[in-house]
Amino acid sequence: MANWVVFLTASNVDAKALTRAFLAMHDFEFNEYPPSWGFVLTTSKTLPASKPPPTTLPITTLQASEYENLSLSEINAFVRSHEQALSAADLSHEQWVVLDQAGLEGGTCVVFDHWLRDEDDDDDDDDDDEDEDEGAGGGNDRFRACRVPWKQAHSMLSNLDIANMDFEDFVDEDAGAEADGTWKFTMDEEESTKVGEKRKKVEDELRAGGYIE
Repeated sequence: MANWVVFLTASNVDAKALTRAFLAMHDFEFNEYPPSWGFVLTTSKTLPASKPPPTTLPITTLQASEYENLSLSEINAFVRSHEQALSAADLSHEQWVVLDQAGLEGGTCVVFDHWLRDEDDDDDDDDDDEDEDEGAGGGNDRFRACRVPWKQAHSMLSNLDIANMDFEDFVDEDAGAEADGTWKFTMDEEESTKVGEKRKKVEDELRAGGYIE
């Protein structure tokens, strides 16, 4: 399984806030800690030439992000134009994450899913220019995005990655996309006691070290 890129678009951010976000996004049920795979924080538009390790905690230093304040469409355009580079670094270009200012302050992130065109999709329109755009990998440039609580992001991404569930299974289809282009997340899964204890142990260690508030 490829790692998932986390594009940092927030403009007001510090290492402690990022540490808390990545702690919450880590899957303590199916992934070991420290992680051997998972999320890779990305602040530079120069992508790694080989597979980077997943981001580990605590995050103590932070470079200015070259993705600051980019829109969802601009991030998608970057991914589509860098598919080969992402693949070479074993980073997914089918699903990825944006950590924006709203998410950093509200405990959410935006999960993207590359919307592959289905030949049987009645909603496709040959006259729709957006649907005709093709990315570097030969697919289209369409995407769907959902604002997801940090603790739910790993599960959604994993299920999308292995095609165990579809994007529609996680969102309110009737409501459609909101004004900012994101769909409403509808899943509500409680963390088990065992998983919660694992997370709290790491949280206590990070707090004792002064790495989170």
